[in-house]
Amino acid sequence: MKAVVILLAAGLFMNAISACRSNVEAGKLPGTENDDFSVAGRDMTLVAYNNQCAVLPKGENADQVLLDLEPPCYVLMWSAAPPEADTNFSDGIPVGTVGEVMAWRYPGAGDIVVTAIIGDAVPEHLQGSEDERMLTRRGWHCRGSVQALVVDGLHVRAGTKRAGVGLICAESGMDEKGYWLLAHPTK
Repeated sequence: MKAVVILLAAGLFMNAISACRSNVEAGKLPGTENDDFSVAGRDMTLVAYNNQCAVLPKGENADQVLLDLEPPCYVLMWSAAPPEADTNFSDGIPVGTVGEVMAWRYPGAGDIVVTAIIGDAVPEHLQGSEDERMLTRRGWHCRGSVQALVVDGLHVRAGTKRAGVGLICAESGMDEKGYWLLAHPTK
């Protein structure tokens, strides 16, 4: 039974990567600049101008959300089925499904929904590294920093930025621990 579950999970992962690869080969990576996306029922667009990324929420009285990220920027998307919530270690609840924005809801942090946007250059010590070269050969879109986009009820705001944290790629996303850190900034 365990082998069947592992094979099924591997198959789902490969299908998701294949779908993402098809989008990239067609010249379209979901979650890129000038792309519309939705988080927690809020429709938005990721844009870049004046060497800065921003999110434009749609609707009345919706102000642009300036991010502390240099373009190109990418919204992280679910490329595989979201994991089950593990309430033993975190109050994070996955939001969305394959092909949608990767987001987590945190009831303990005021029931906010957090998604991640990556931008900024890869840190200097990783530029030209074997890892970066390999990911570039694969055609992956990797950046060096991540910033939270927080949906708090009707409000959308920029959240915590983790600068120069390494190679974060749109195609691989980020695990829940990274989202938890964005949702629970240290003071």
